[in-house]
Amino acid sequence: RPLDGWILMFGVVRLGSCVCRCRVFVSLKSLSSMSCLDRNTDGGIMMILSPAKSLDLSPYKGSLETTLPECDMVKTLQVAKAMKKHNGLAKLLSASPNIAKTASEYWRNFRQDGHDVEDSKPCVYTFSGAAYQGLQINACSDDTVLYLQNNLRIIDPLYGALRPLDKIQAYRLEMATKGVFPNKDLKLNIFWKESVTASLAKDLKDRPNKIVLNVASDEYSSAVDDSGLPSGTVYVKVVFLDG
Repeated sequence: RPLDGWILMFGVVRLGSCVCRCRVFVSLKSLSSMSCLDRNTDGGIMMILSPAKSLDLSPYKGSLETTLPECDMVKTLQVAKAMKKHNGLAKLLSASPNIAKTASEYWRNFRQDGHDVEDSKPCVYTFSGAAYQGLQINACSDDTVLYLQNNLRIIDPLYGALRPLDKIQAYRLEMATKGVFPNKDLKLNIFWKESVTASLAKDLKDRPNKIVLNVASDEYSSAVDDSGLPSGTVYVKVVFLDG
């Protein structure tokens, strides 16, 4: 068991046909304090993370220029169009009536003509689940945020793969949600897999060190085909143990 302030991570490392398991102790302080990192580097470890259902919709007050999602906007609009047609979101989303009502409002107000709209906000400042609370993005320096922009991708059921400063609109959806499309057998992780994998492969292509640290849940990392990443990529899947 690790000491307070540390977490124990078990990883499965894949390099070609070789697979090995590793155990790593990681300091929480080192994960939340990254001001010493070179903001211009794109040679760090590429991390993939899940989004969050809870959202912070307060205005963005950061000083950095925002970006727009670029994974596959055609697919984003296909998902949005399908969700706008649904009635009875409580059943589809397995949500309470109050949450379903909020979700309906999100989808009703969702703009399909672009994402650079007044009420959009960078995703890393929008998601507010436990992982993002631990990240404490509002306390991060600009250098840290720019480092994350280069080295963190959020695997998302609506946008595919997001950079931290990519602006998103409020929505409620999970990668595991079934029945989004008329073809009930089409799952979101399968729908997104080709585009998400291609996006990650493009980001990794010219990196001297091709290392992907998967800290996303299985629900979201299933949208990544690690065999489709560039040759020589080291893909590390982390299993978090609590207690």
